[in-house]
Amino acid sequence: MQRIQFAALSAIAVAAALTLAGCSTSSEPAETTAAAGSCEVIRVQVRDISNGAQNKLAMVTDPAADGEYLGDLITRVDELKADAESDEVVAKLDDLETALTEAQTTVEALPTPTEDSETPDTTEQSEAVSKSATAVTVACDAE
Repeated sequence: MQRIQFAALSAIAVAAALTLAGCSTSSEPAETTAAAGSCEVIRVQVRDISNGAQNKLAMVTDPAADGEYLGDLITRVDELKADAESDEVVAKLDDLETALTEAQTTVEALPTPTEDSETPDTTEQSEAVSKSATAVTVACDAE
């Protein structure tokens, strides 16, 4: 019984040592890994921001509240600039911020919808947000 326990513990210790050794060595420099990590954060956040904006733009129900929501997304984009590793990514985040600001301005200018009113057409703003978000991802991939 002790022999089995010793063998099991030995196997666990060897597996742990190999795992730690694999984690501690990398073929990429630390700077490249850090840049890739920050770009991954930016990509995920930009995807979420873009999806949220497009959902709001597809169904504006309360122009004031929806405009405020878009304002919160603008703040999130602005905060992402601190994580950007290149001027190109910052420039693309600026473009996304501009697209969101234009969408916010459009939404806040809409009348409050009623039961009989048609859904406002915000396709242009939605496409601008999508295009800008894609450009951020492309810029990150180029790093």
